[in-house]
Amino acid sequence: MDLPKAFDGELRKAIHARAVWPPATPIQIGDVLVYRGDAFHKIANISSFGATATTLPHNDISLDLATSKVKQAIFQGGVQLPDTATLDLAAEASVELAFTGDSQFVLKTPTLSGASIQNMLEIGAKVAGLANWDHDNYFIVEELYTATDWSFIGTAKKGATFALKGNGSAILSFLSAGISFGLKTSGTIDLKVLGQGGAVAMNVVRVRKDGSSRYDT
Repeated sequence: MDLPKAFDGELRKAIHARAVWPPATPIQIGDVLVYRGDAFHKIANISSFGATATTLPHNDISLDLATSKVKQAIFQGGVQLPDTATLDLAAEASVELAFTGDSQFVLKTPTLSGASIQNMLEIGAKVAGLANWDHDNYFIVEELYTATDWSFIGTAKKGATFALKGNGSAILSFLSAGISFGLKTSGTIDLKVLGQGGAVAMNVVRVRKDGSSRYDT
């Protein structure tokens, strides 16, 4: 399994959604995607096909996901701490991540805000009969989850290590919510998204020839 598939699989289990890959790729509700190379890629928006999406937000959630072969260790004063209960918030500390398997990642978000399309029947009716609509290969972003100041750290090959260092308060913010402000990093990793905003997960649909929606989750 490669890193995009691993991320997609964990998101499906956690929130029944598909991965935006790479995380923070500019994706909007109503975008039209194709699937190739183990990830979705934007080719257009439904507005290009004469359709308009009506959306509705829903409750925020947070995520703290890690694949099974990621080892996390907290250090302060040269000692490994068993947890954050004894963490001195004013003193320097660090968290070290060891990726002991292939296709491993850590995702931490403070809040993950969702919104979804409310008028899929109308959109389906609009695009279903178009000669340039590919029913088998076009996916519509029907639901989108975004967040601000979140962290994704992932590697395709095992053996990578990554560390974040700062005062105990900053370390706690990272561990609990993925906030990386005030932290210094070290180590080589394939992909890191730190302190950014953007899309994390989505749900997509395909439109059948009768205009109904087929959800791909």
